Amino acid sequence: MKNYKVLISFSFLFILFFSNCKTQQKTAQQVIKKSNEVVTFNCELADCKKNAPLYLYRFDGYNFSIFKTAMADSNNVFTFKIPASEHQFYFVGSQQGKTKPIILGTEKNLTMQGTCSNIRKSEFVDSELNTDYEMAIKRFRGFQATAKGLNRQLAKAGNNPTSQNEIIQKLKANDDAQLAMFKSTKTKHPFVGKIVATKIYLSFPNNKGDYANEVDYYVNKFFTHLDLKDPDMDRMPALFETFRDYTTTLVAVKFDETKMKKTLDNLLKKMNPDSQAYRFGLGAIVQTLKSKNHPAYIGYGNQYLEKYGDENQPYMVDLKSNIDNAKNFLIGAVAPDFEQNTLDGQPMKLSSLRGKVVLVDFWASWCGPCRRENPHVVKLYDKYKNKGFEVLGVSLDRTKDKWEKAIAKDKLTWSHVSDLKGWKNQVAKQYSVTSIPHTILLDQEGRILARNLRGADLDAKLKEFFGE
Repeated sequence: MKNYKVLISFSFLFILFFSNCKTQQKTAQQVIKKSNEVVTFNCELADCKKNAPLYLYRFDGYNFSIFKTAMADSNNVFTFKIPASEHQFYFVGSQQGKTKPIILGTEKNLTMQGTCSNIRKSEFVDSELNTDYEMAIKRFRGFQATAKGLNRQLAKAGNNPTSQNEIIQKLKANDDAQLAMFKSTKTKHPFVGKIVATKIYLSFPNNKGDYANEVDYYVNKFFTHLDLKDPDMDRMPALFETFRDYTTTLVAVKFDETKMKKTLDNLLKKMNPDSQAYRFGLGAIVQTLKSKNHPAYIGYGNQYLEKYGDENQPYMVDLKSNIDNAKNFLIGAVAPDFEQNTLDGQPMKLSSLRGKVVLVDFWASWCGPCRRENPHVVKLYDKYKNKGFEVLGVSLDRTKDKWEKAIAKDKLTWSHVSDLKGWKNQVAKQYSVTSIPHTILLDQEGRILARNLRGADLDAKLKEFFGE
């Protein structure tokens, strides 16, 4: 059960609104079949800003784009008219990141009522398809929450067979309920059923077959209920979420670049490389690996650029720049130098520590996980400092007083720097740090040995390096 707790945390992720994607003012990439028939979608929304537009967004596999724009009439009703088509996913809202998903194309007249300030709580008054879709997702969230709680209980049950069996039976009941919902949904709404299929993950204890551990089971069974070559996958942005959750878990269980590439390549080979579904999957892989600073990001990022870069969209420029920057942080590369002020206001460069093995530790006084990790780093520092080990703390604090008090309280006797700009810390931005604690281990020549080591992993790496 070495990786069991990690999978508990990551196997059931569900984020519906693509909060990490950028909005671009451009025409949607998905091609919608032209029709003489028109779908009318009315949004009756209160508390909207005066003269502020409402947008209908599409998602192209990497970013949102504005497909249609509407202004409110005198009754605060926003009206969108689009060609009738097969089911298509859209997202409606006044700004990206605060949107509500909607399926349009077949129902000719739809109305949604609610508020601009909380559009996600808006309700459809005459759309059986969208109402049933929302109900299915709500029920599935319940299954996810149940499975997550039961898996935590199972991890705590230890070697108590009675407790284990009881929990496993509850997981089985939850599995059966998922499958029953899937079956009934796809019978009534085949399109919605396929969306539900992107979310199904059945419990390892009840379905493990010949797999010795949950990591192997997860890798091979996560996409069991999906036909990745089904043309309908081209119209399901939910597939982006599925690939993102899958890739996130592979990072969490510490797949290195070689194993990550082999696993993801095998998955992508099951898809039509010219399909929109492939783009959803590849886009999710690229964004996830980037957010986790994983070395496999560069290869998949370049692959995305090679396939879609000729579109000359603004985010392609950003992607290329990010990839070029990431090359500076590959294992074996010399870490880019930086300079920030110490507690006493004196400038200090990273390069001033050349000749030592350096742990660059991104943290903050307000970061609970960072503070809990500090005692372990203190022990390692005391153990290896006379052998050439040094720590450089880079704080994402905004207040010098809190930063200084945390250093004193945690007895952090190594060097510290900060520009007191919080998440806008220039070094954190330079090193693509998106969460803390985050560490980078450098050798005596300033070359990157490893990234984001903590706890036992950091201990083992230092033991290896110093020959113990």
